[in-house]
Amino acid sequence: MLQQGLEKSVADGSFDQLFRAFNDEHLRGLKLSGRAIIELPNPLLPEATPLSRRELWFHP
Repeated sequence: MLQQGLEKSVADGSFDQLFRAFNDEHLRGLKLSGRAIIELPNPLLPEATPLSRRELWFHP
């Protein structure tokens, strides 16, 4: 039931809205747009980690 609710909130955008409501001020202070992103593989992640679902990950 919890997973269904979270999936629904991701799909309708309310999860992102809530995330930004609590984190936007801090994220702006980090000035992420001027930083380089270095993606590193993590061999310790479980196989079930949904890396291909972009909507579940933060992208500045």
